[in-house]
Amino acid sequence: MVLFSLFIAAVFFVIGFVLAPGMSGPSVSDRLIGGTMFGGITFFASLLLCSRDRRQFSKSRHRVQEVLAARSDMTDDDFCNSIVDVSPELVLEVRECLAQFFSVARTKLYPSDSLAADLDYKAFEPSLHMFVIERVLVGRTNEPYSYVFPKHEMQSTADFVREIN
Repeated sequence: MVLFSLFIAAVFFVIGFVLAPGMSGPSVSDRLIGGTMFGGITFFASLLLCSRDRRQFSKSRHRVQEVLAARSDMTDDDFCNSIVDVSPELVLEVRECLAQFFSVARTKLYPSDSLAADLDYKAFEPSLHMFVIERVLVGRTNEPYSYVFPKHEMQSTADFVREIN
């Protein structure tokens, strides 16, 4: 987070340093001051935005973990039997990835889970999608794989599994 903010600040320092000549005859020290102010403000703003996003992500994740932890368990067989049009190996692999993402036992995830209501999908997108894609699809082949994000709204965990299939 800090390195990202420093990188952005460095870019804006250079922009501030270069744009300072637009003022009437600034000296090198004036240009340095202008660039430092521009970069410093950008660094502070970037740091605030990154920490706000991280806090929101953590709060949402904790909320989902609490909801999932309070549930009864569902066996792998019951989970797989609910999604019959996809291979059981892929179903269990996606279920395990989702469980890892939320740091819960996989038995807490149901195929009927609403992505919006139960898993707060919008708060984690695209990181949740990419987490699962990386672990499921990349491990299956050594060839480059092209994945297109869904253009339609997915409603449940079962829809999510079918989309990856």
